[in-house]
Amino acid sequence: MLIRHLSQLIIEETESLLEKWKHPDPYRAPTAPGGSKYERNLPVPSTERESPSFCLAKTSNLHGQHPS
Repeated sequence: MLIRHLSQLIIEETESLLEKWKHPDPYRAPTAPGGSKYERNLPVPSTERESPSFCLAKTSNLHGQHPS
């Protein structure tokens, strides 16, 4: 029990020192959230849609003629 209590005190003291001495502007990896390149150059969402079959029937070879 004494060891557990002592280790808890050490952890609390260490956490308080880390909080006290942390850098005001911590390093962030560029591609991480908050980084300078986060979500840059995302792939463009596809806007292509499948044409319904009735649209294809209208444009394909009407009356045996080739579309010009």
